[in-house]
Amino acid sequence: MGGILHIVSGASAAGTLKAGLQGTCGGSVAAFPCGLRYGALFRDFGDAELRRYAVEVERLTGYVGAFDPLRAFVGIDFGGYDKVVVWHGGNVDETLMYYMVCALAADVPLYEVCVGEVLPRLKYPVRHPSLAVCSADDAAWLHGRMRAVSAERRASAAGQWNIWRHSDAALRIPSEDGIAEVPEDYFDGNIVAACSAEYRKAARVVGGVLCTADFAVGDGFLHRRIVALLREGRLSARAEEVPERLRCAIREAGIAPLVAGGVDVSAMPLFRVMMPKLVGDI
Repeated sequence: MGGILHIVSGASAAGTLKAGLQGTCGGSVAAFPCGLRYGALFRDFGDAELRRYAVEVERLTGYVGAFDPLRAFVGIDFGGYDKVVVWHGGNVDETLMYYMVCALAADVPLYEVCVGEVLPRLKYPVRHPSLAVCSADDAAWLHGRMRAVSAERRASAAGQWNIWRHSDAALRIPSEDGIAEVPEDYFDGNIVAACSAEYRKAARVVGGVLCTADFAVGDGFLHRRIVALLREGRLSARAEEVPERLRCAIREAGIAPLVAGGVDVSAMPLFRVMMPKLVGDI
């Protein structure tokens, strides 16, 4: 087989890298499909653990069908490539993915691209840089800074994965010491604080929390937490008037029906939220 295999976290990063590698002999790109910040991690790479993890990711984020992509990724024949290159930055997903690949691809020529080196090129401050926030030009520039992973660093990273794969936490976020384990409801206070005495679009609330939380989690996770808060009575929902074509698109996307308080909350454009204790004041 031969050639170069680039490993990235997520479809967005894969798209950026493919655009950045156009016109070069850069190789192929494989995206790890899940954010490793979510859920009790898989203890090993067997089907039972991967399936359990896929169910946990769906519960926490709404991402359906993770098992097959997970299984395909861990089944990659890394030894068939001349080089395996891991692109990783400072966020939790990419850091844990780097540790995992160092454990998976233990006997292949391993290289890395440290995405944090792009910071001076970015037009806006990013606390935890990732390939997903880079442009195709940034990716092309970073490609020229690829370097080999030493045996010592590879062993250290693989050792970190052997520790983290036993994490039972529902959520892992960046911390001053690296990565912190926190409970599933850690950002619920941020969500409630982003609501007000008027109904606000759910997507607007999620956007505000993403900024205050420094994008430590994704919008799918926050959407699921809003649903949980609605079911606990800590928030109130009202249906949003949307075009039928949008509802059709949501159904065609395979998004499962989700109802809270009699309101369809299966997708964020479909509803607004507010704090229920203020409803009587309006």
